[in-house]
Amino acid sequence: MAAAPTTAHQPLQPGRLLAIGTLAGIYSGLFGVGGGAIMVPLLILWLAFDPREAAATSMAAIAVIATSGTITHTVYGNVLYAQALLIAAPAVIGAVVGTALQQRVPREWISIGLAVLLVFAAVDLLQGSGSTATATSDAGIANAPILIAAGFLAGVLAGLVGIGGGVLFVPALVYAGGLDQRAAIATSLAAIVPASITASLRQRKYGNLRLREGLVLGVLGIAGAAIGATFAEVLPERALRIGFAVMMIVIALQLVHGVRKSRRAEEPEAPLP
Repeated sequence: MAAAPTTAHQPLQPGRLLAIGTLAGIYSGLFGVGGGAIMVPLLILWLAFDPREAAATSMAAIAVIATSGTITHTVYGNVLYAQALLIAAPAVIGAVVGTALQQRVPREWISIGLAVLLVFAAVDLLQGSGSTATATSDAGIANAPILIAAGFLAGVLAGLVGIGGGVLFVPALVYAGGLDQRAAIATSLAAIVPASITASLRQRKYGNLRLREGLVLGVLGIAGAAIGATFAEVLPERALRIGFAVMMIVIALQLVHGVRKSRRAEEPEAPLP
């Protein structure tokens, strides 16, 4: 078993924690994802979390946010549980694999990998990916291997970098599962719940989870999601996508800069002539 992170815990900064949870919730409410793409890098940059701690704490928050979203969507009849189970089961296995792999990956690699994912997510937002398909039947069961593969890969990502998996679940459910966008978002949230809980429990075993901060972020994320849903109704979607895409690229650049700065600090000083 890998040793727990040795990074000293910084004093809790409620203002920054509030900002991170609210931003993540707004992002979740706008685009139907868990918010980890916002939480993880900001926990690293603003609160000096170890990358493994940031990923673990994000997953605990996402479990709260996704559960709340699933309950709401279930009331409205948007969740298709057959498809949710089809991607959730392999996602749980993937989360176990991802958390185990994370303990063997250098911390700076996690930050760099997260930066790359953020850039891809930003490009995806700018392209405005999504489907207007209206099928919500069981047609997607015929594409079960695609959904299973997407579930496993999303679970690995959840365990490795603390992103809930919606970035893979939603398009897979739309294009391979035959769901419309609303049903895909709702079903994705339902599938995220067991994967995020599994990843959180595994991370706690490795000593990475900061549960208090994770629960606080989760509660703030629920509130932020309500704000995000309101923004989605009153602001142009294109403007929102551009705003979040720019923010993600800036965060990615900051993560890479942080890694480079850390490497320079670790380099031995040249001996004096």
